[in-house]
Amino acid sequence: MVCLSFAPLHVQEQQVHALEKGMQQAERTAGELHAAARSEMHALAGKSEQAQACVAEFKSIVRVLAIELQQQVNEVRAALLHREQRDANVSVAVSQAKILAASILNLSESELSEIMDANQMAETCEDEVWMQQLDIILDSQKSGAKSSWIHQGSAVTVRVPIGPHGLGHSPSSL
Repeated sequence: MVCLSFAPLHVQEQQVHALEKGMQQAERTAGELHAAARSEMHALAGKSEQAQACVAEFKSIVRVLAIELQQQVNEVRAALLHREQRDANVSVAVSQAKILAASILNLSESELSEIMDANQMAETCEDEVWMQQLDIILDSQKSGAKSSWIHQGSAVTVRVPIGPHGLGHSPSSL
């Protein structure tokens, strides 16, 4: 019976030894996990510092751009103010010149304005006639016909060859 009493003790010692081995393995694993977690924390801290540096750099760039934009806006505002002042001065000068011209020509200001408006209307009318004549030339060239128009009493003939490749184009020029 004495042998029987040692057998359970031997089994208990094996169990204790197995538990101690398991405990050592668990402590080793916990140490490895702790080291890995610490390493990850250091890596995250480094990334966080990099991110903070990037954010600070971004803020700095935005500030510089905002300052530059504000300077440009101020320059444009100053230029517009200068232009408005200059235009106001020009308007006054033009008005004074019209009064002087009317006085020299012995006309009223309204008569001088009518004459000036008539000149502008004549120029506009001449421009319209020129465009109509150009349209006539272009329309007649589409049909391949000879074009002519009368401009201030003179006849003008324009001939432009129309080939298979379009107006005035030869195959070598394409």
